[in-house]
This record gives sequence, structure tokens and C-alpha cells, in this order.
Amino acid sequence: MTELWLDELAQPGQTVTVADLGKLVVEVQNFHTGGTVQQRLQQKYGSRAPKTLRRIYVRFRPTAKFREAIQAASIKEGLSE
Repeated sequence: MTELWLDELAQPGQTVTVADLGKLVVEVQNFHTGGTVQQRLQQKYGSRAPKTLRRIYVRFRPTAKFREAIQAASIKEGLSE
């Protein structure tokens, strides 16, 4: 199953939904560097400093049911401390 998720999430804009748990989303953004970021890159790489960078976001969006279970477990744990 992990291999299927890996193949799916490696594609731009794809989502894996896990029943009763939530969605796992990977987003990739390319952006132009400028200002302080570009200055730091030039200090580090000199003339080879990239003009664009890639930002990778990995987000998990739990279902309401899963979120409630986590909250209930943390409350229960807090009472036992």
C-alpha cells in the first residue's frame, strides 16, 4: 500500500484519502527568489545561486471523527497525569 501512496503522492496535485482518518496532500510550489533570500543564496553559492526554489508542503487533514478521537485521548491522558 505504501508503494501505491508513494506513486500517487509523487504526482503534482494528488491526494491520498485514508478512510476514517483523513487526506494526505503533497503540494509543490516553485517561486522566484529575491531580496534577502537571494542575497543569502549568492553568499552561499556565488554565481551558481538559483533564481528559483522549490517549496514542498505535506499536509494531513484529519476527518472530524479522527480529530475527535485524538482530542478524547489527549483529555483522557491529561486526567491520568
